[in-house]
Amino acid sequence: MADVSQDGAVADETNLVMDLTMRGLPIARGFDRNGDHWSIGDTNYPEGRAVWLGRRDGRALLTQAMAAELIPLLCRFVATGSIAEAVTWEDA
Repeated sequence: MADVSQDGAVADETNLVMDLTMRGLPIARGFDRNGDHWSIGDTNYPEGRAVWLGRRDGRALLTQAMAAELIPLLCRFVATGSIAEAVTWEDA
């Protein structure tokens, strides 16, 4: 379990736990920065492969193509701390 401080914030650490849903589908569960539970898991989406991503009270259903669009943003955030591309004055 993640280390939650007195203000409820979760320490920066890896806290994902792999599991299976009641239907036997893979799911990863963790805590966000505020200490709230979140997950990402496979689903039996009738029109093709998809994953649920988010908290129970607000999840997104993402196709493989939608998830692929997130990869560059997440990689940029991991590398720089922001999803924004570097913009120079020459670009503006």
